[in-house]
Amino acid sequence: MHHTTTNKLMKLLAHLEGAYAPNTLRAYRADMLEFIAYCEKTEDCALPAPPSTVASFLMQTVSQGIKTATIRRKASSISAIHRLIGDDTT
Repeated sequence: MHHTTTNKLMKLLAHLEGAYAPNTLRAYRADMLEFIAYCEKTEDCALPAPPSTVASFLMQTVSQGIKTATIRRKASSISAIHRLIGDDTT
């Protein structure tokens, strides 16, 4: 499942090249790969991810002492990827 989800993400990001700023795509890639790894560890589905899985992921980042702005960016990245892939369940 992890391999398929990562492939789906990479295909989408390749398709978006030039349509979004490089820093935006870099953030999407990094945040989603972290989220996918979390989902693999917790045996949850990353795409589409239920809101409870996204919330659990974000809560564990809070416990790591990550800044609020970074947590907002991660939430935004996960939401954007779901919308762009067509799995707008978050």
